[in-house]
Amino acid sequence: MIIIKNINTPNTTNNQTAPSRLQLLITASQSGDRQALLQLCEDFSPLLKSEAHREMFYRSLGKDAEGIAVLAFIELILKYDGADFANWPGLARCKVHFALFDAMQKQGQIW
Repeated sequence: MIIIKNINTPNTTNNQTAPSRLQLLITASQSGDRQALLQLCEDFSPLLKSEAHREMFYRSLGKDAEGIAVLAFIELILKYDGADFANWPGLARCKVHFALFDAMQKQGQIW
């Protein structure tokens, strides 16, 4: 289960549900709003750190695993053109996980 930090906290303008808040932040990020992008990175930082610090990734990639995770996450935000924001956190987890897995394979490491 993925938990988005501060999701039940009222937004600065109004109280929004998780999917509509995600849609708002992702759309704003795609339009060039750096603050929205930073907010998404902050909200999902526990997920990014958790994936990057999985033993198989961290042993082969070291501290680079965190950077790869963040990069894959930002790429997903900027390229996402779907409409399913209710399941977007799961998509983000899969995207980050497989980006780390691909980087580990390119290193030639066998877990």
